Amino acid sequence: MTRQMIQSGLSEPTLPPGYEAQPGESFLDPPGHATYELFRVYTDEAAGDARGPVTRLDESWSYWQVREAESGPSGQAATPASPRWLSFAEARVRLGARLRFDQFATVAVMRRSLPALLPGYP
Repeated sequence: MTRQMIQSGLSEPTLPPGYEAQPGESFLDPPGHATYELFRVYTDEAAGDARGPVTRLDESWSYWQVREAESGPSGQAATPASPRWLSFAEARVRLGARLRFDQFATVAVMRRSLPALLPGYP
């Protein structure tokens, strides 16, 4: 695991060659200031069969990203902020090793945790 992998930071994580992030579930925070979106990260390192190559979910690299909403309060244009992200590996460091990937990938669970884990949004 690289240092970059476990640090949440600005923009999107730099994935290793052969890795691909696919967007999944998302939610808007209650005040409507930020959108949180889950990205599952896959690698094609697994061998395939007669049907073609097989991808493998890499849970540690999968991440939640938060972006400021497209418009500010009262529909005014917001000044876009850089997106921030939090990998599953970093979430386990911050929330404890008992956090399972199925919990991390569930909106109902992460809706309560993400605003505190990815500060800096109103």
